[in-house]
Amino acid sequence: MINKFKNDLMMLGDSELINKYYLSGSAFAFDDNVHYKLRQSIADHFKVDYPHVFIVGSAKLGFSIKPKRRFKPFYDKSDIDIVVMSSSLFEKIWGEVFLFEKNGGYWPKMKEFKNYHFQGWIRPDKLPLQASFFLTREWWNFFEMISGSGEYGPYKIRGGLYHSRLFFDSYQKKCFDQCRSEASE
Repeated sequence: MINKFKNDLMMLGDSELINKYYLSGSAFAFDDNVHYKLRQSIADHFKVDYPHVFIVGSAKLGFSIKPKRRFKPFYDKSDIDIVVMSSSLFEKIWGEVFLFEKNGGYWPKMKEFKNYHFQGWIRPDKLPLQASFFLTREWWNFFEMISGSGEYGPYKIRGGLYHSRLFFDSYQKKCFDQCRSEASE
């Protein structure tokens, strides 16, 4: 599978790679029924359309394309990385974070949050952890619950939120470009 991906990396455009490897087909970590059930439960919980929830990373591909684990296989300590793509949910959380900061709220990862936010991505691990910040607790509680259920294996399941495909594609392009650069060396 890695060799096929590397070949496609050189032959296909970024959007085609995303369509082929992330938005289509099975996930390496799950049979099709479990894959469907996981995506559907996340879509239902966050009230987003099913096609806007998908698995990425080594759980989807069977290997990682992250720099520190490039082309290392999925294994029993791997996380399941989920993308939720929803402009309305993104804007809802953005609004809450904006009001939180406007009212004097501060959190240690504020600068990191803003950096990702500018790139159209909300990483929940960068959100405020204050008890009053409901959406952070809801996000983490939900992903902890499905991780701990055992229904999807022994894996930590984590989710990131993108405003739209534009931003997701832009982030993936960086990863693909790094892979291409290493493959051509």
